Amino acid sequence: MPISLADLSDTLDLTQFQVIRLFKRTIGMTPHAYVLQLRLDAARRYLATGSPIGDAAVAAGLYDQSSLTHHFKRSYGLTPLQFAQATRA
Repeated sequence: MPISLADLSDTLDLTQFQVIRLFKRTIGMTPHAYVLQLRLDAARRYLATGSPIGDAAVAAGLYDQSSLTHHFKRSYGLTPLQFAQATRA
């Protein structure tokens, strides 16, 4: 079951802003950026095993292939297709 920022802040008896600041100070990125990075890592694993880009996006928890392509290129500097082709070579 996913944990929301509101649930986490209630459990810790902190505001959501305090949780975000504490998380960023400890981990080095915001909770949203951290979750996105986990999803991109999962997508890379799916792509490396030969999964189609759209399937890899959905399996990794991203909305669609377009979302994966946008975030993948922004984070790694290449498209998911370029990554998949490079891992097969």
